[in-house]
Amino acid sequence: QDMAWKLETDVLWTAPYQTLATVVLGWIVAATLWRLMISKPPPSSHPLACWPVPFIGSMLNFIVFVSEMSKLDKERPWEAIIGLQKQLGRTFRMPFLFEEAYTIVGKEGLKIGLTCKTEDGERVLEVQSQPGIVNIWGKNALSNTEIGERRDRIKKIIHPTLAPRALQAYFAGMTKDVDKWMTKTFGKLPSDGVVRVYEPIRELTMVVPTRMVLGLGEEADEIVARTRHLLIAMWDGTIALPLTALGGDYAKGLAARKELIPVIRELIAQRRKQQAGGEQCGIDMLSQLVRASDEQGKLSEEEIIDQVVVIFLAGYETSVSLIVTALHYLCKPENAGVLAKLRAEQEQYPGVVSYSDVQAMSYLRNTLLECLRLYSPVQQFTKKVIKAFDFDGFTIPAGATFIYHIAASQRNTVEDPDELRPERFDDQASPLHAPYGFTPFAANEFLCPGKGFALLEAGLVVRQLVLAFDMQHACPAPAIRMDPIFLRPTDGQPIRFTPRAARASDEHTN
Repeated sequence: QDMAWKLETDVLWTAPYQTLATVVLGWIVAATLWRLMISKPPPSSHPLACWPVPFIGSMLNFIVFVSEMSKLDKERPWEAIIGLQKQLGRTFRMPFLFEEAYTIVGKEGLKIGLTCKTEDGERVLEVQSQPGIVNIWGKNALSNTEIGERRDRIKKIIHPTLAPRALQAYFAGMTKDVDKWMTKTFGKLPSDGVVRVYEPIRELTMVVPTRMVLGLGEEADEIVARTRHLLIAMWDGTIALPLTALGGDYAKGLAARKELIPVIRELIAQRRKQQAGGEQCGIDMLSQLVRASDEQGKLSEEEIIDQVVVIFLAGYETSVSLIVTALHYLCKPENAGVLAKLRAEQEQYPGVVSYSDVQAMSYLRNTLLECLRLYSPVQQFTKKVIKAFDFDGFTIPAGATFIYHIAASQRNTVEDPDELRPERFDDQASPLHAPYGFTPFAANEFLCPGKGFALLEAGLVVRQLVLAFDMQHACPAPAIRMDPIFLRPTDGQPIRFTPRAARASDEHTN
């Protein structure tokens, strides 16, 4: 038996195996020495993560990443990053899918992430888009376009279609859509007054941009019916692992994009035909994009398609998250004072309101901003390091992924951070008004062009509901959770709605 064991050992450790073992060991030693002698890496969040070993290191990163995600507090996901910051300092490494990522928690990290530059103005970061965003949203989408002349050209065309002047033109149609939605959703309440509002909110946030982006009238309902499941599939595919062979969400997202594109192409052809016939250009985004491309040659058809797709996808879940968060907090008994102030402000604008009226509703705006502070729709963003740089005495190497954390960096910078206090935004000395102190819509080069649209849409919905109803949670333990990267309310967010006219009548009778 001893001879057999020795023979097996000798066979295993023949020259090819010895060579392979030597190469792997040499790689580990060289990589370790490089890190220690040439650069100083920040501490790692986990002992098994960020190993400089081919394949093995990547697999360990992925295993640790999945494990940490499974243990994450879905109701307070930012706490995990804050905990690591307290333990390791504001600069550290952490697993991100199959690789290690470098992060700087705080305003400094946000500034680097949002400007792509270090303090001395040197550009060190570039846009990094995950496969789902590139392949499902479109490689020509503004979110996937590298900094430079091409990105500037697309921004120059896109931003005016979402600027205040454009929103003012969209306002009447948006108000009509919200009125129609209110009637459909709350016109005939069930006997207990409970409505699960999450799915109706999702439907509204598809209808409104469909009319705004595509310029559709009543046929918008038909387009939404045809495309809603496609947009949902595309979102699910965006955040899924980019594996097509298994037929999972990523593959379904690609298939949904393939099915959606002909719908957009058909509408582009209609706009071009109308404009060629001398018809006046519509105010919708698609008409404006087509006119820009036809008159000035600024956008190709593929670029137009990708901008339309990204407006749908980028604005959809984020708007849902904002409205869901606002209702979640306004339905809590401890926020009755906030609700009363908000309602009092809205009652100063009876009847039909104008765009300028909504812009003047400062308490409504502050309430929405406070909800964004409490639950940022997107917790973090990633960029690619294109040039190594030093920070806090550590080296962030070229080629690495850089993560900047929005919620973990700004949510707890105020007193009593878990409380809903819209008045925080009236205090100009608040940390929220400091540079990079509050960036739910990003900033600078990457400022979200749909910021005004999201606040306007959410504001109209919240205004209608607080004027028409008294609201309270119908769920015994209401919560909103990150699932997996966007907010999801408990059990479809059941809320008990009591018409205020009916309640006033009951109180008068009593």
